[in-house]
Amino acid sequence: MNKIAIILSHCNTEEKKTVLKNLIEKLKGFDNLDILLTSHIPLEYDIIDMVDYFVYDKSNPIISWPLRAFEHFKTFDHKGVLYLLSYYLDDYGYTPMNQIQTGYSTIRNKNYDQIFFMNYDTRIGEEETREINFDEIETKIFKVKNTYGEVSDYSLIFSKFKNSDISKLVDLIDVKSYLNFSHAEKYFEHLVRNFNIVRSDHETTDIIDFSDGTNGTLFNHSTDDRYKIFYSNFHQRTYEKDSQYFIYDVEQDIRVKINDEIYKIKKGETEIFETENVIYIEKNDSFEEVELNIKSKMQSIVEYEKRRRNSW
Repeated sequence: MNKIAIILSHCNTEEKKTVLKNLIEKLKGFDNLDILLTSHIPLEYDIIDMVDYFVYDKSNPIISWPLRAFEHFKTFDHKGVLYLLSYYLDDYGYTPMNQIQTGYSTIRNKNYDQIFFMNYDTRIGEEETREINFDEIETKIFKVKNTYGEVSDYSLIFSKFKNSDISKLVDLIDVKSYLNFSHAEKYFEHLVRNFNIVRSDHETTDIIDFSDGTNGTLFNHSTDDRYKIFYSNFHQRTYEKDSQYFIYDVEQDIRVKINDEIYKIKKGETEIFETENVIYIEKNDSFEEVELNIKSKMQSIVEYEKRRRNSW
């Protein structure tokens, strides 16, 4: 039986490249298994030389606002009013679909019987090893457990297809239809239901946190350990520029200066300032311009009840 593993990758750090190399080394230990590596960024020759095929597609179709963005949110109490703090990240969910298309299209006429798709950081354990060695041609879908312990029934980090099924599936992949689904796994579920699939209860897992450790953690833009601060630059109702500073988890009394007015925030208090002017916070007996460390493009602050009722 002719088999091939198609690896989906975006290895932009040395850690990720090391994990990718380890996966390739494991796959090279299987008999009758060729390897195709896809990437949206260039990779070093020593990696490319390890595989049978390398496909570089620099398009990397990331979907951004206003077409789509993923909201991460938390609620905070401020003087008895619940506020919703949100930040928005680009949608990377279509990028593996793109690599599935480009990867398979490269070997479409090579007459492989069984095609495996896996992420560059997929853990190859006993169950994955058994599946790769198994010689019955089938389309089989696995579950996936992410780094937060959440389980999805349709894994994009490890799957296997018979040639006739994947040939039809790649022709169905379309970014416009993808946007009708909440995320990549839901779209993948929609696509594979067109075929007679075998469902496995095995939970595949990956090694690298997809969000590089930032998922749900970007609510503090402060570089000062004495307090946390969240800066809003986006208004959810008008979609226009906003400028609000939410200061919370204050560890000691601080003083804030805006337009020569000074405000005192006591330990344990919260405060919201809506201003387009620079704010200064006292440090070492002088007022210094607040320094923010922001890693998302858009952030917003709204009252939770107004958002819930859409009563702007």
